[in-house]
Amino acid sequence: MRATKNVIEHLKANMYQPVKVDELADIACLSKVQLYRVFTSEIGVTPIQYHELLRIKKGIELLQSDIQIRQVAYQLGYENYETFSRAFKKIVTLAPSDLQSVYFQFIEQANPNCALIIKEQASLIQIDNLINESFGDKRYDLDVEIYRLNFQTKKKWDLLRDLQSENALKRIKR
Repeated sequence: MRATKNVIEHLKANMYQPVKVDELADIACLSKVQLYRVFTSEIGVTPIQYHELLRIKKGIELLQSDIQIRQVAYQLGYENYETFSRAFKKIVTLAPSDLQSVYFQFIEQANPNCALIIKEQASLIQIDNLINESFGDKRYDLDVEIYRLNFQTKKKWDLLRDLQSENALKRIKR
């Protein structure tokens, strides 16, 4: 547990640069094999996958502004845009440019007070957990609009309001 915590702290502190497994094993005072075994059993992903998730999560935040995607890639420590884009697509299932356009389309049509974009296959429990993460105790005072990305093809998508999930969440809140 302590080894995993030390590795996570190091990964967060060095989010913007590549890390090496040897370096992480030294921090954890474990062999590389043991580090992978311990970290994966406690967190559910390898240390390198966790580092990638941290970087992509930060990338999602940065893409919600007018920053160019190439700048986001370099800011996150990727050597080039293509590497960032591949890693991003693997985790988010959208290209960074698609996510940025989804976000700006969403801002134009959504209620400015409170809204949420959810992946098409997210369950009601996952949605409630995300709302709780985002708004904490305030979530019961908010009328949350839920939007889902609906993919017709890999390149064509729509942003649809999910009234069924919104109503289900209202019933849960009571």
